[in-house]
Amino acid sequence: MPTIPTVVYEFVSLNYNWPQGVTRELAIASGEFIVNNNIITGLKVYSSRVFVTVPRWKAGVPSTLNEIIPNTVGNGMDQYILNPFPSWEMQQTGNCSCFQYVQSMEIDPYGRMWIIDTGRINFLDTTPDNSCPPKIVLWDLNTNTMLSTYTFPNSVAPYNSTFLNDIVVDITNEIAYISDVLGPQPGT
Repeated sequence: MPTIPTVVYEFVSLNYNWPQGVTRELAIASGEFIVNNNIITGLKVYSSRVFVTVPRWKAGVPSTLNEIIPNTVGNGMDQYILNPFPSWEMQQTGNCSCFQYVQSMEIDPYGRMWIIDTGRINFLDTTPDNSCPPKIVLWDLNTNTMLSTYTFPNSVAPYNSTFLNDIVVDITNEIAYISDVLGPQPGT
């Protein structure tokens, strides 16, 4: 007889593990956090850790790559909250060395997270920002260190129109396959 699935995490709306001195209410009041613009699109599990992406389609998304953790700080009624991964510092919009818009990621059996950052933020908003180039970041979850970053040239992934959407990793050959649903189409 098949096992009945069990709900592990359930969110009515998202909440974050806010940095010291910031609360959900303050973030909402400042416009840093617009609740309806925060939607989980990507989900990966490594060991007992669960990672999710919250793309910056519109303004008001404070963190684009997160780990689900128990709410031990008591900020609200949520049993689980999103903890910015790897830190709040890596979530700074406008700083191209930080994560701008993580649509998807993959975690290989060695604990390496392959992270796609489109570089573009708020592209469904009235004021899109295409100032950062798309990149792929390789992060070691076992040591919590960045292993490498590769910035795509504009000729491969145009900064103002690319939408790096999904990633699959061939571990044997260490090749990442990435789809771009808005970039230049072959033969055009």
